[in-house]
Amino acid sequence: MPTIYKAKKNHSRGKWSEDDLNNAARVVENGQMSIYQASKTYDVPWLTLKRRITSNCLVKKSLGPPSLLGEQNEKKIVLHIKKIQRHGFCPTRNEVRILAYKLAEQLHINHKFNRESGMAGLDWLHLFFRRNPKLSIRKSEGVSQACSTNMNNEAEAKYFNLLQDQLIEHDLLEKPGNCYNVDETGLELNSKSVTNITACCNGEGIFLPPACF
Repeated sequence: MPTIYKAKKNHSRGKWSEDDLNNAARVVENGQMSIYQASKTYDVPWLTLKRRITSNCLVKKSLGPPSLLGEQNEKKIVLHIKKIQRHGFCPTRNEVRILAYKLAEQLHINHKFNRESGMAGLDWLHLFFRRNPKLSIRKSEGVSQACSTNMNNEAEAKYFNLLQDQLIEHDLLEKPGNCYNVDETGLELNSKSVTNITACCNGEGIFLPPACF
């Protein structure tokens, strides 16, 4: 199990991005700011900025051990998260762990993720966030709570505009039988047990068999 470094509070080490470094270096090279001013403006450590400008290296080195999935594969996860966030969905931490596990399995990467839970470990998740500190991940919450919190006219309009764009992009406007909607509800049978029921149907009213778990 990898050792996780716990940063001190208000510690900004590694919080800057590659873009921050490039922008800071550019204003220094253009004579618009001193190294000190640029480091404060773009929140890049002064010594780091000076060293990178002197060595002409504008690529940020990751903190901690390298990613088990590899840098390029981890970038795929980051891009996927940002893509679905643009569509109004913010994944939970567990969803990110499941995504990493599935990617490792698909690429036949030798890993030590938990096969029983089908998720990457918490240590991997913490290191992933350290390497990508600007990602926004929401906490898990009930479906009904999430729906009521986000239900307003602006959110509805944005959702249906995105839905229309996806239907057009995938040529599904005239194919209701290929468009499915799925929903889930929980039945509390007793104080310690909840049975989840998932229902799914398409635009032609054809239902798939329900799933209970």
